[in-house]
Amino acid sequence: MTEVERNHLHTEGGMSVKIEICTKPKRGRRGQHFDNAVERLVLYLAAARQAGQNSEQAMMNYLNEQSVPPPTGELWTAGSMHRVLVRERELKKGPGPRSSKDAAKARPSRAGLGACRRKWRD
Repeated sequence: MTEVERNHLHTEGGMSVKIEICTKPKRGRRGQHFDNAVERLVLYLAAARQAGQNSEQAMMNYLNEQSVPPPTGELWTAGSMHRVLVRERELKKGPGPRSSKDAAKARPSRAGLGACRRKWRD
């Protein structure tokens, strides 16, 4: 895209409006390193999900048990797991961290519990 295409004047109804197309800045060396590390971890994250480890805590424990090192090279922590899952979503390599709404949808239904509690109290 040329500079003329990037910043051009748009005339509408006699009034000129400058339109600028903003793109996300490229990551520095440190960000590129983290992106590469996340791309290497995508298969391990998918394997953890296949094994039924869907929460961040469960995935973190699974990867530590499997001796898969995080980008820092030490043990997985809640913070490193969350950062990797967020970057995974940003890179469009996976679903990213599960929201509490998604976690609630995955829980079994509690529809009959109200009646059980009422019987127990009576």
